[in-house]
Amino acid sequence: MPWLNLITLALIALPTLALPCCKSTLSAGFKHPGIYHDCDSLNRIQDNYQSGKAPYVKALDDAISRLPALQGDGTWDMDGPFETVAWAGDDGHNIPLMNDGKSAYALTLGWYATGNSTWLSRAKNVILSWGSTLKDLNDHIQGGEGLAYMTAAAEILRASEGSNWTNSDTNTYTQMIDRITGLWNETRGLVRPDLFLNQGAYGNSGAMAVAVFAGLQDIFDDMIYHATVGANPDSSIDYAIPLEISGKREYYGQVTEMGRDQGHPMGGLRALGFMGITSRIQGSTDFYTQNSSRLQAGWEYWCKYNSGEEVAYEPRAIRPNTSDEVWTAPNGKDRGRNFATYGTQPLEAIGVAFHEYYRRGTIKDMPYYDAYMKWQGVGWDAFEWGDDCTLGHLGFLEEA
Repeated sequence: MPWLNLITLALIALPTLALPCCKSTLSAGFKHPGIYHDCDSLNRIQDNYQSGKAPYVKALDDAISRLPALQGDGTWDMDGPFETVAWAGDDGHNIPLMNDGKSAYALTLGWYATGNSTWLSRAKNVILSWGSTLKDLNDHIQGGEGLAYMTAAAEILRASEGSNWTNSDTNTYTQMIDRITGLWNETRGLVRPDLFLNQGAYGNSGAMAVAVFAGLQDIFDDMIYHATVGANPDSSIDYAIPLEISGKREYYGQVTEMGRDQGHPMGGLRALGFMGITSRIQGSTDFYTQNSSRLQAGWEYWCKYNSGEEVAYEPRAIRPNTSDEVWTAPNGKDRGRNFATYGTQPLEAIGVAFHEYYRRGTIKDMPYYDAYMKWQGVGWDAFEWGDDCTLGHLGFLEEA
């Protein structure tokens, strides 16, 4: 099998357990696992990788080459944990939480696909170290994203036979959630409704994740409302689907934050895509169809502009009550980025919504998103979200 390259062979040589098995449960009205992935999704990832087909193996191999946490040389260590995380660059410990959260998530999905016990041990160590240490989380950007990924990883381990996750582990992580959420309110922490565009999506997605893990229905419901209706007292900076994505005929699908640059609005769209998967699993609001499929229009509009075509953009005043800033056109900064290969973080791939739309039969109405995914090539999202149908459509199954 030519795609079994040296990285994959090294992976196979690492200590392994029997492949994990997912067990679905219902508790306090929430389905578990139910943050980004349910059992069907996790088993798809495992079956795909175990099939040995090129794109699934290639995507994980690429992640191994780029993420030190997945490398087997024994030298990797997490960035944290810390008792307090605030927004202050590296000094606020928000970057370590983001990095460790993403590492825990990649390690957990990699373990579920392969049974690699080194990855399992590392993932649990990250999650439980932060779980026993963190007391105050008041950063909604990197901290929110890191918390969301870390909690999704904990959710998968709790639901998986073979992880050796215990009730004591659940208590450790739940007690951490109790500590940090006890300090959140309308003006502090991750449940705030007044956050700025993509930052609101990152923060609220972290709050949604811990709500599912710990059975916090009120927080879950509030985050659904923030994302699909909007609660920001300044609607010009609200990330909610019907407020940031235009429904006007001439500007249909316009994403407000594209007047700032192209990376930040994509971060917001990705976060909404992930939140929408969680909401679907939990049987709540369908982010992908509500408001006449406005989120779909936003993805397509972003992809059209980032594919090199021009788009009609209605000028948007930002914080008009306190600022004279007006975004008059899309800002070309970061335009046309290949998210499958960008930087050192493979989890930034943008296929989460593509695979969801394809399985719903609506990608035929999204030619720009379709073309953008084909141009980018195989990325982490092929491993996490792909299947033979979606990857065959993209032409990736033929890649050796």
